Amino acid sequence: MSQQLEGNLFSSVCNLTDAFSGIERRKFLGQPSLAANGNLFVLVTREGRIALHLKELDIDDRLNVPKASCLWKAGGHLMINWILVPEEFHTQEENLTDWLKLGYDYACARSLAGGGNSAAAT
Repeated sequence: MSQQLEGNLFSSVCNLTDAFSGIERRKFLGQPSLAANGNLFVLVTREGRIALHLKELDIDDRLNVPKASCLWKAGGHLMINWILVPEEFHTQEENLTDWLKLGYDYACARSLAGGGNSAAAT
């Protein structure tokens, strides 16, 4: 994916999260990402997908999406507690906002629980 398209997707994510408090822009694995209260919660992958740091349990229980379709692998490694937002949601503002809010809430909950400030904290 071109850097321009990747940047446009990240801009869309940023626009949808403008109302969330405690957000900061970062890089994770060299990719543009956002953190809430020091905890990463969303990034745009090199392949042009939106990935959320979110407990996998929430996929089936709260998002009604098959878990297998959302697992993210980077460099052949499964990214634990990271899921890919279905591509069709990239252009569906309401659905994407719901997913982003869930990731944001999870990041904030990790912060309150003393989960540290890294993506590895669960």
